[in-house]
Amino acid sequence: MSITKHNIHKHEFIGLYAQIIDSSDKGCIGLSGTIVDETKNTFKLKTADTEKTIQKYGTVLSMKIGCDEVAVDASKLRFRPEDRIKKIKKRAV
Repeated sequence: MSITKHNIHKHEFIGLYAQIIDSSDKGCIGLSGTIVDETKNTFKLKTADTEKTIQKYGTVLSMKIGCDEVAVDASKLRFRPEDRIKKIKKRAV
């Protein structure tokens, strides 16, 4: 299954380009780069000159999927990446 704006929450985020469009940490707004790691509560974003650890709580990311820009509320993804599919399926049922 390929990534679309409708199923992005079921997929791996590592390797995707993201830009922070809103965050409780106002110093992070506008940062952009490639997601290189993900934990239960954070993303690690590789920017042009460094790697930044970004908290998921209170953060909204914009990701480009094909021709679409998708806003992802990272607060709703606050669990381990490997558990993402199990939790999303339970919520949908």
